[in-house]
Amino acid sequence: MYIQKHEFDSAPLMTSPSRSIEFTSFEKSSAQKGFTLIELLVVMAIVSFLTTAILAGLNDMRAKGRNAAKNTHVLQYINALDLYRNDHIGTYPVTGATPVCFGYPTGEPCYGGVATGNDTIRTAITPYLAGEPAHRAPLLISGLDFKGVLYECDGQGTSVCASYKLTWVLERDVTKCPASAVPSFTLGGNRVCTYTTN
Repeated sequence: MYIQKHEFDSAPLMTSPSRSIEFTSFEKSSAQKGFTLIELLVVMAIVSFLTTAILAGLNDMRAKGRNAAKNTHVLQYINALDLYRNDHIGTYPVTGATPVCFGYPTGEPCYGGVATGNDTIRTAITPYLAGEPAHRAPLLISGLDFKGVLYECDGQGTSVCASYKLTWVLERDVTKCPASAVPSFTLGGNRVCTYTTN
């Protein structure tokens, strides 16, 4: 009886390895349900691609916003120059022999260093503006800052300016020039706009 009882008592011990085998097989099946390294890498690649696309879109939106503001400032300058001309017997502000940038103090370089601001022109135009436009965000192209709106008077060096030309650069070629302006060329992937009086 003792042997039979021992055999009977040991029977459940015989089933315990099968239980551990089942448990082991359960662990393997749960591990197989997890992500593989390749799947994780694919997901990471997709997330990084989407992040890059979204950031590029945001940068374009910011550039479009700055460009729209700059185009609005140019239209304000055009209106101000027309009002100035009406008050000064048909002449626009005279710049002398060099072009100047609107909205900058004398000596401050702008438009790639080709011109500087001019306090005299600034003072002459300011009464015709509803507050001086603030377009001082830098626009670097090949290490040069092309901020500002370049004003060139035809017949420079004389006391009369019968016509003028405005030139400005829009960021990243993502915005069109205003209808009254002409897109002249691109500069380092940026659109250059020109407005000339008739």
